Amino acid sequence: MWGKLTKHEFLATGRVFLPMYGILLVMAAVTRLFFFGRLASSLEDMWGGLNILRAIIGMLMVSVFAAVGVVTFVMVLRRFWNNLLGREGYLMNVLPVSPWEHVAAKLTVSVVWNILSALFSFAALWIILGTTVTGSIQWDEFRELVSAFFDGLRRYGIGGQVGLLCFQLVLTALLVTAMSVLTAYAAMCVGQLVNRHRVLLSIGAYLGINTAINAVTNAIGSAAFRNADRWMHYNSFNAVTSDTQGLLSSVNQSVLFAWVLCAGFSVILFFCTQLLLKRELNLQ
Repeated sequence: MWGKLTKHEFLATGRVFLPMYGILLVMAAVTRLFFFGRLASSLEDMWGGLNILRAIIGMLMVSVFAAVGVVTFVMVLRRFWNNLLGREGYLMNVLPVSPWEHVAAKLTVSVVWNILSALFSFAALWIILGTTVTGSIQWDEFRELVSAFFDGLRRYGIGGQVGLLCFQLVLTALLVTAMSVLTAYAAMCVGQLVNRHRVLLSIGAYLGINTAINAVTNAIGSAAFRNADRWMHYNSFNAVTSDTQGLLSSVNQSVLFAWVLCAGFSVILFFCTQLLLKRELNLQ
């Protein structure tokens, strides 16, 4: 049933996100054309009002970038609030589906759209600035450069650790996104416990949950890395950086620590959210 819910959620939200991504890429191409393309050079020689057009296109491009972030954030909140806590909740909550499946389906879709929004934003930036920054570097040269970089890492015996670090960073990004979404879900579930001022209570709960997470993270982090801070303080910069393998190992451990924390918080938030939906649902 989780798969059917996820499919339905993708279909419902894709009608908004896919056209938005298309507009983003088209605007990026137009911006590239009028700022760095050959057309811009030709128009600059022929028409003195190009700067005005550039200003308009630039403002539109910034607006589209902002819209991607705002729409992604609003859709994550709106779909959960309307479907499970609003009027649609009367229908959704009578389906033969467990609350955890509802939360899991919406969480999966929200994380995917957040990641895609970030990737399409980077793609748009690459369209606008990529060839300008990299100059005349060709794909063959780029592949050779990457291959030479990893060959050098393998010669120093740290290739595996770098690969592990990249893998951990990807997992950390996924877990941080999931934890952020679950924090919003849990806050909205707390907000719906009352009959009035639900939005205000949800905002307060969101701030409170984030404050608690930051306090626990800082407390555990301070205790875990106290010895590492002392080691970094009493060793010179050259001594630290010369031990490349040891330094990368420490970084890997730090990323793994963040991964464990995010995973732990995500599990707690997921459990609290589905528990509130199951036992304390207060539809209006």
